[in-house]
Amino acid sequence: MTDNRLGVALALCAAAMAMVAVRHTPESAPAAAVPALNASYGGTLAAAFEGREGECSGHAAAPLLVVSGRRVSFRAGPAVLRGIVHAGGLTVLSGALDGPATLTGRFEADGRFLGELRSWTCIYAVDLMTPS
Repeated sequence: MTDNRLGVALALCAAAMAMVAVRHTPESAPAAAVPALNASYGGTLAAAFEGREGECSGHAAAPLLVVSGRRVSFRAGPAVLRGIVHAGGLTVLSGALDGPATLTGRFEADGRFLGELRSWTCIYAVDLMTPS
């Protein structure tokens, strides 16, 4: 094997071992271990990056995140994103907000959802709670 191929092979092995290690950590408990996953979450959507000419503040409508089983939907103003809940309460949703958008985040045991919504021009900090 040439040095270049050996380096690629070692990098792939290291990545595979890292993935296996992540799967077996206590933080990667099944999503069912996180309470209140069949609920609606509301809260704040704050522009963390204003984009061009401050257009991001205009999209910061009241967000609503709805979870039913492992399916998740998110709405805020013109944004509509969908995804599923993964192990440990992690989720990635995709959809549209002035082009492709992605919401990544985690459901916390205390009934909170913390995440980040990214679109072509804006980045938002997402902090949502289930109603008490």
